Amino acid sequence: MARKDNDAGRGGRAEAGGPAAWLAAQNPLWRQVGRVTFHLAENKRDGERPLAFLATYTHRLSEQDKPQYLPLGRALQEYAGAGNRAALLTLLAPVQRAAEQSTLARELVESQRVFQPQTWTAREAHRFLGDVALCEASGLLVRIPDWWKAGRPSRPPVNVTVGEKKAAGLDALLDFKVALTLDGEAVTDEEWARIAAADAGLGLLKGKWVEVDRAKLEGVLAHWKMLERGRRDGGVSFAEGLRMLAGAAPDGMGAPEAASAEVHACSQLKAGD
Repeated sequence: MARKDNDAGRGGRAEAGGPAAWLAAQNPLWRQVGRVTFHLAENKRDGERPLAFLATYTHRLSEQDKPQYLPLGRALQEYAGAGNRAALLTLLAPVQRAAEQSTLARELVESQRVFQPQTWTAREAHRFLGDVALCEASGLLVRIPDWWKAGRPSRPPVNVTVGEKKAAGLDALLDFKVALTLDGEAVTDEEWARIAAADAGLGLLKGKWVEVDRAKLEGVLAHWKMLERGRRDGGVSFAEGLRMLAGAAPDGMGAPEAASAEVHACSQLKAGD
């Protein structure tokens, strides 16, 4: 008798959750059905508008348990008519919540562009990527490129190498050089000029998407280049080299934020010759 009561209790809870809750318990992907997704993908056919945006909703799962997306604009047709107004409002509720939190989402809703596929500039895509957390908190699903999903793309660092030329003794002056790099490879002046001119927050550099804070990077690079020019003949002392490796600004460097660079030692400085 007790077992029958337990079964009844379980059945009552399942009924309280409804069919949707039961399906979600059987397969978590069912939670995506009836939800809106914002997609951002690369658009390699257009150099000026290299990313594409599309809003969709999941109308069912395939036989292979994969979400089947339809453009969000189709929902206006599918739920046409007064009888389906409540269903349409439920579907679009997360979009409205996102519009209350994100300026870009509000622009998409007010212009009705959210119902249309569109190509975006790097600047527009960067704005959207900055608001991903707001969209997700509003109940939207978001699909974005792996290079951002993995924890934001690379940022080309100012790379300072200390002690490149052989020096003897603790009193010897060490050579150092300054360069902008990406994954250990020097960024050319032409490459940097192209990224800096765009000032879009995102850019393609050596075939990879990078995130660039142009003003900050230009400030750091300018400070280190100034020090490099001023000491090209004299070099830096062993003590200054150690200060750089410790993350401190070298003598005469000025504001601490100007020293924000990746500083590396060549073998003779590591060995302390």
